[in-house]
Parts: sequence; C-alpha cells; structure tokens
Amino acid sequence: MISASPTLSDFRLERVDFADLPGWAADDPSPLYEAMRACAAHIRNVKPYRKGSLGLEARELADLFEQAAPFADASAARTFFEQRCTPFRILKHNDEQGFVTAFYEPEVDVSDVSEGLFTHP
Repeated sequence: MISASPTLSDFRLERVDFADLPGWAADDPSPLYEAMRACAAHIRNVKPYRKGSLGLEARELADLFEQAAPFADASAARTFFEQRCTPFRILKHNDEQGFVTAFYEPEVDVSDVSEGLFTHP
C-alpha cells in the first residue's frame, strides 16, 4: 500500500523504441481511433484534470487525439503513433519492472435481470 502520493522524483523514464514493445509489429492499433476520439471529446468538455505524478495534464494529449483520423489499416495506425509519439518505460528508481499502462478496456459481464451471479441489474 502506498502511504503517500508518488511524485515524479519517485520515477524514472526510460525511452524505448516501438520495435522494443512486445507485439507492436504484429498488433493492430487501429481500434484506438475510437478511444482517442472519445478521450478528446471528454477532455475538451470536462474540467481539467489535475497533473498526476508524471506531470502530464490530460489536455496535453487532446491535440494528438484530435489529429487521429480513421486508420486505413494496422500499418497506417502504427505509422500514426510512430510519427507522433515516443514510448517510455516508467520505472521506480532502481527497479527494472515497468508498472504503468495507458489505454485499457474493461470487459464486465452484466445482466438487466436479477438472477444467479447477477443480483443487481
């Protein structure tokens, strides 16, 4: 359990190449377009988030999100990110294990009927 909010001095950033990201060349990042557009709309319409421990404000990502257009294919999506983004591994000092991820999509089974495991619709 963390007793205090982490600060930038608790972390170090290690620049990596896209080629170093496991699965980058084989993955299809084109579905990120919809997530980026949704994030851009949210950032523009909601009060600004405070800076986190990495010193980045969500609004600083809005321009990148808004530059995205529907990707023709996986290769076009990879090119978009490779030309506009720099990947970093975020590590605690003296630790080689990264621990931060950016986008995720939670998938949760739900039901609109109260039954079995789903006691609350």
